[in-house]
Amino acid sequence: MQGQSQSQVRDRFRRKRLQYFAGPNGALTALLEQENRFTNDNQYARWVADKMVNEAIEVAIASGCNFDHDSEYEHAFDVAVKTGTNRSSMLQDIDHKRETEIKIINGAVSAFGDQYGIETPYNDMMVKLIEAKQSIYLGR
Repeated sequence: MQGQSQSQVRDRFRRKRLQYFAGPNGALTALLEQENRFTNDNQYARWVADKMVNEAIEVAIASGCNFDHDSEYEHAFDVAVKTGTNRSSMLQDIDHKRETEIKIINGAVSAFGDQYGIETPYNDMMVKLIEAKQSIYLGR
């Protein structure tokens, strides 16, 4: 986000809203090395995804996005169901030992949360967990 104006970052956030709401599913699937449906089907993963999605929606609304909370929440989990047997791009990055988009997706939720005074502990933690996982194979 460095080198970008606030409006550029906000516009990117809006354009990529599907990624931000599907992102928790991607981050969880990457961390747990599971297909997309796992975050909807597994009660423990669903609990974490619920927290992350709610944080992302709160931050998006605070940043000026005109979202209906309930429909965006439902949409986030519909993505997991509709793409159930897919492996998220973040998981594919992990599989191929590449750097993920965790900072761009969940990191943006955290950064906007800081900016708007909204706590995002679940997205913050997920960023650190994926960074830790990446550090194993990236040597950082």
